[in-house]
Amino acid sequence: MADFSDFAKFLKGMEIELFSVSANRRRGKIARDLIFKRTKKGFGVTSDKAAKPKKKQLKPLSQSYIAQRTGALRFFTLQTASGRRVVAIPGGGQSIVTGKGGHPTRSNLTLSGQMLDSIKVKATKEAFSLIIPGSSRRGSDKTNAEIARFVRMVRPFFALTRNEQLFLSVDVAKRIRGIARRILL
Repeated sequence: MADFSDFAKFLKGMEIELFSVSANRRRGKIARDLIFKRTKKGFGVTSDKAAKPKKKQLKPLSQSYIAQRTGALRFFTLQTASGRRVVAIPGGGQSIVTGKGGHPTRSNLTLSGQMLDSIKVKATKEAFSLIIPGSSRRGSDKTNAEIARFVRMVRPFFALTRNEQLFLSVDVAKRIRGIARRILL
C-alpha cells in the first residue's frame, strides 16, 4: 500500500496557507502597506470601485489649499445677511501639515496622516478586507471614515491596482512552493 502521508501534509499546509485567519491577516497587512506607500508617493487609482484599477497620480492640490497648507493663508467662512462668504487672511507662515511624509504642496493625503494610519485589516478564513473605521480624529469633529468618503470622491486611492493584486498572488504562490519544498522534498 502506498504512503501518501507527505502529500496529505502538503495539502494540510496549503489549506492553512490559503484558508486561515492568520494567512489572510498577513495578506491584508501587505495590501494595506501597498496602498499606504503608493498613496504617500502621491498616487491613487483610476477608480476604487473597479475590479482592476490602474495606478494614477492623485489630483493636484488647488493653489488656495496649498497656501493654506503652507500657512500663507487661513480661510474662514462668514455668515452674512447676503449668504455665506469665504474670507482669506494672512496666515502665520507655519505649515499645517503634520502627517509623516506630508508636504504642503504634494497631494498624498497626509495633511495629518490620521486617515491613512487608521486603515485596519479584517480577516476571516475565507478573505480579508481593509476598512477605514469611524474613529475620531485629533483636532476635528469629522471621523476618519467621513474624511475617507470625501477624499475618495475626488482622489480615489482605496483599492489595489492590477500589479498590486499580482504581487499578492505571487506572495501566495511563493508560500505554497515553500510548503511543497519543506514537506515533499
